[in-house]
Amino acid sequence: MRRHIAQVGYAAIGLVANGQILALDKPDSLQPMGSCNDPSAEIHASKNPAMVDEAVTFTATITDGTPPYTIEWDFESDLSTSQFSYLDAPQAAYPEAGTYYIGLAVRDSLNCFTYVQHQQFVDGAEFEITNVGDLVESNGNGDMSIDPGETWATQVTIKNVGNATARDVHPLFVPSAGTGSVRAKRRGGPDGFGYVFSDSNDAECSYDFIDIAATGSALTFSTTGGAPALDDGTSGAVQLGHDFPFYGQTHSTLTMSANGYLSTDPNDVGFDHDNDCGIVSPSAGAPARLNAMHDDLVISHGYYQYFASCPRPLDGADNTGCSIFQWDDVAYFAAPGPPFFDLQAVLYDSGQIIYQKTSGDIFLGSNATIGLLNHAADDGLIYACDMPDSMPDNHAVCIMTAEPLNEAIQIVNPVPAMGRFNPNQSKSVAIEIYIPADFPCGDGFGLDMAGVVAEQGLDYGYNHRISMGEVGIDGQCTSAASTQLKGNVMVNPMPGLYTDPLRSGNATDMHFYPDADILAFGMYTGRENRDIGWYQSAGQRSPFGQMCTDLIEYHWNGTWVPGIDPTTEVAGRVCITQIDAGNAIDHIRFNNGRSMVGRMQFLSLSDAPTTTDYTGGWATPGQNWGDAVVTQGDIESHVLFFYDNNGDPTVAQGVVDNATGTAQMFSFKAHPPGRVWITPETFPVGTLTRTYSDANTGTVSTTIDYPAPDSATWNVSDVPMNRITVDVP
Repeated sequence: MRRHIAQVGYAAIGLVANGQILALDKPDSLQPMGSCNDPSAEIHASKNPAMVDEAVTFTATITDGTPPYTIEWDFESDLSTSQFSYLDAPQAAYPEAGTYYIGLAVRDSLNCFTYVQHQQFVDGAEFEITNVGDLVESNGNGDMSIDPGETWATQVTIKNVGNATARDVHPLFVPSAGTGSVRAKRRGGPDGFGYVFSDSNDAECSYDFIDIAATGSALTFSTTGGAPALDDGTSGAVQLGHDFPFYGQTHSTLTMSANGYLSTDPNDVGFDHDNDCGIVSPSAGAPARLNAMHDDLVISHGYYQYFASCPRPLDGADNTGCSIFQWDDVAYFAAPGPPFFDLQAVLYDSGQIIYQKTSGDIFLGSNATIGLLNHAADDGLIYACDMPDSMPDNHAVCIMTAEPLNEAIQIVNPVPAMGRFNPNQSKSVAIEIYIPADFPCGDGFGLDMAGVVAEQGLDYGYNHRISMGEVGIDGQCTSAASTQLKGNVMVNPMPGLYTDPLRSGNATDMHFYPDADILAFGMYTGRENRDIGWYQSAGQRSPFGQMCTDLIEYHWNGTWVPGIDPTTEVAGRVCITQIDAGNAIDHIRFNNGRSMVGRMQFLSLSDAPTTTDYTGGWATPGQNWGDAVVTQGDIESHVLFFYDNNGDPTVAQGVVDNATGTAQMFSFKAHPPGRVWITPETFPVGTLTRTYSDANTGTVSTTIDYPAPDSATWNVSDVPMNRITVDVP
């Protein structure tokens, strides 16, 4: 399978002496254990293998030791506190096919301890794009140029490479972001993030070596592998003169290895002298790397210098600051020289990267890896690896993020129905793309198969981005604004809460304003520690049932104070796509790289007739918190979105059986987007009472107090509330 959960457990980090666990890298487990009759444990799964998104119940048989026992389940076996549960018989469901390792820690009343693992197999469909056809004009002016106002189509072939049949398959296509339009001058890439490369054979990537041996700071190298420090050693963390953005993360330090690479890990020992080809984890150290020329090198010195105005101007762009790392008097372990050469990495504040090498290299990069590797070691850009003469004398390699794609295109059929897919089966679908009349001439555009949902389970999109080209020819367009749209599938969503029927604990509150084609929503989902949080936003929906916009998160600096605006943060990007009036697909792409695709279904609470409908978002003007209300018959649901005592957005939810009663409110632990689903752990937090003056005004009173270790208190009395969303059928 493509993706697996790492086999890491407590045993990997415990310190053991004379059979005793002396320390365990968990906050509550740092005391000496003494002589113990350790408990024994065995994990039982209700089903193995299971299907993707199929809930599996895990139980444990515990013997020996001294009862009572305290248990702690680790559902990704990676010591991530977000994926722990303390329930006796929790359920878990995994979002993708693969092999997973479930851990169980057991501690008895005498503090004696054991840790065991269970191997869980998960079967499921997995989808890959195997072919993308040429764009064909389906509605336009016929001049063979992609112009604003036209519709173009391409045949996309999708294959089920998994080991299970998928039924009722809907791939989700969204406008691409981050891949970049690879212009002719950019000869290599993009990778999944959008990095592309050119070299000094191209006019826009000049060789201009800036020797910093006399002006830069000489770095002190050390070694832990027994070899000389300037052979297989490291500089340790080097403080940069300016933060450097790399694969969506910002770094203030980098570590320099004598073997021709930079690492984002301050603890990288630099010993990795065996270069890797392809997108694989390095044989030592952290996965995120800038491989200027990774090989078994020996150097005389290493230098670093920051320039607020870079002496090597960035090709084709305004000048910025830059950091320069220089490997001086470089040779090879196998041929220690002379001759020698110099190597450097120029890192611009904007994120562009240039590798440069002088003359004197007898192997000319023939045994080296040159390129990038991301933090997860599952994506990267390879300029060359073990390629003869890949780094000739006086040569430069320029790496940059590709010119961004414009997300303003509209996809006519963003969620095509493709029926049943058997393992190894391929199917093709025609995807139509509408170029809006105001789309800028010359901008690039593309598609992203963000994921595939099916009757049972889903498959996230990985490296399924498709760069389609650019509008116009050499920046020249012929307007086709009078072209009529085809395939308009306007669907108005039912107002209210939507949840994933297979993965409870996340919800989306949707309300639509058809007069302006605006879809407003609140999104409630787990954070990395499984605490529930909320996001809000609104955007204009396309005529084809898809709305893509920024995902906004609200925070306070400390305890909430009425009348003061919160800080807002763009947490990522979201696309909500309607399948029909009661079904939608949510695609979230967070700025930290985590993504999620969810099949959302309208939550039906009651079939009884509704007299007065209070469904909508309610808020006190200027206070940036509120109550999402859903009225269905004699049932009314409330989702109170507010702030905890740290100023972070949190949620309490409750149901009442009449419009003016008091709802018992609950909070819960929920799975973060894209992570394993675990039985939500629900706990009461207080009450909410609503009164209504009319359909659009009323008051709210709350007595909310989260028990330890959570910290949230929200007590208000008869606060005026107005309905701020009014859905029009």
